Amino acid sequence: MQGTSTSTLLPENLQGLLCTYKHMFAAISSTCCSSVFGYPLDNLKTRMQAYHFKSLKNCTKASLQKEGLLGLYKGVSIQLAAVSFVRTTNFTSYELAKNSLAIEDHFQKCFVGGMMSGSLLSLITCPLEIVKIQIQLQKIMLEREKVKIPSTNPLKCLLSVAKERGFFGLYRGYSWHYMRDCIGMAIYFSSYEEGKRKLGNMVGSESMDWKCYIRLVSGGCAGLLSAMIVYPIDSIKTKYQKEILFDKHRAQYSGLIDCVKQTYRKQGLHGFYSGMQAVLLRSFPLHAITLFVYDSVMECLGD
Repeated sequence: MQGTSTSTLLPENLQGLLCTYKHMFAAISSTCCSSVFGYPLDNLKTRMQAYHFKSLKNCTKASLQKEGLLGLYKGVSIQLAAVSFVRTTNFTSYELAKNSLAIEDHFQKCFVGGMMSGSLLSLITCPLEIVKIQIQLQKIMLEREKVKIPSTNPLKCLLSVAKERGFFGLYRGYSWHYMRDCIGMAIYFSSYEEGKRKLGNMVGSESMDWKCYIRLVSGGCAGLLSAMIVYPIDSIKTKYQKEILFDKHRAQYSGLIDCVKQTYRKQGLHGFYSGMQAVLLRSFPLHAITLFVYDSVMECLGD
């Protein structure tokens, strides 16, 4: 399907609307397609980061027994609504940042553009992830910590955190969250763009079939590489943000560095990679779908 084909398929006013908001429409499309597959594995990853399970199989079995399949989709509403907005901001800010840079080297330009996009993204995603973590871990925290989350409604949970811990409570662990997003987005976009360019040069074909394969492979590899590199940062961030509503006497960590020390002392290096199996299963297909759908929709809308 070529980029000009929308003119023959859609009414002119609808085509104009879609082209005006193409970043948003492409981001929503990619989010919906990828969330159906990826969200349960993201939920399991969060559980394994925050609590000790013998294996991914053990975590999955325990979660399904106690909460059923729908339990693995807890918090998916905030995923669909918020992540669509986040991805729109992410992709748009990346394109703007990349195009504004006076850097000749393609890889460096994409890397710095991704880092700039990630720094903006972290301001939005930190409060959202704190809420998502509370909702995903609701039953486990009640069972193991005797901590009750005020509501499974994302907005009510957000307001409860702000009420209990103040506005800045929504940015608990922000320094590591910022580091994860900056490094992660820099690797994500630069490896995707460079992968597309190099694979395209190797194949030397402009056919749509080859474009599809190149986007899928490049997107999957970019997502997997980025997730693997920032995973220890994300793991510590999750452990620390989990305790946002804990009483002081119940909180396990006094700070992020203390969280690192305790994790290493109790679990060794393995503690920084708990839940990695879920990420390895999730990242390649999730980001292959995400970037393939995003790029394809943008092309159809005349990018």
